Amino acid sequence: MEQQLSKLRIQAYSDGDFLKPWGEPFVVQINPEELTRQYAIQYRQVSTPGSTREGNQFYRVPPESMNIKFTLDGTGVVPEDGNPLRRLGQTAAVMARVSDTSYVTRRLKEFKANVYDYSGDIHRTPFIKLIWGDTEGFMKGVMSNLRVRMVLFAPDGSPLRAEVDFQIQSYQSDQECCARRKDSSPDLTHARTVKEGDNIMILTDEIYGDPSYYLEVARVNGLTNFRALETGSEMIFPPLEKAGK
Repeated sequence: MEQQLSKLRIQAYSDGDFLKPWGEPFVVQINPEELTRQYAIQYRQVSTPGSTREGNQFYRVPPESMNIKFTLDGTGVVPEDGNPLRRLGQTAAVMARVSDTSYVTRRLKEFKANVYDYSGDIHRTPFIKLIWGDTEGFMKGVMSNLRVRMVLFAPDGSPLRAEVDFQIQSYQSDQECCARRKDSSPDLTHARTVKEGDNIMILTDEIYGDPSYYLEVARVNGLTNFRALETGSEMIFPPLEKAGK
């Protein structure tokens, strides 16, 4: 019995909790041959007074990312189910008759609607989830880069084949981020994005359990007017022992 081919699906969502699917999933024509997952760790260069050497202080673990490449083919050699047709010895004239000059353009439009296009309904681009076989959401995030390379054209200039290369940056809800970072630990360096209404003393109390370290936090972040925090800026909260304890 022939095993059924499982196709990679890309589902768009209108929310960062991935609970509200947005439209139908985009199903690739040909499964990608490889997926590249990237991890990174960022450090800050810290100078020690009286020393010419600099040390690496842990800063944060940025979101992981994944690169996916797949091909769209409108020549007729590969049908929509992704199984190559056995047409050995087929002439160029026959190929021209079975080709679909609108397929690549149409499918690219569908793909961009799922991962790239800005929506006025949610005031942003969509959140996306990769689904392949029984692996539900092995990568969830937002698209950070998209590259489309046209490699074959019909006589009228219509694209017949395109190579799509895009990158997803993982995205987690606030609850997931807190769970993974274990923000209750005061012995780690924390990075927080300032939200409207945030107060440095409240943030310091949340991190250290003691608001009295706010002056040291202001010094580390180079704040001269720490009563008015800039919304959207990032603040660093160093380990307790480096905050004067």
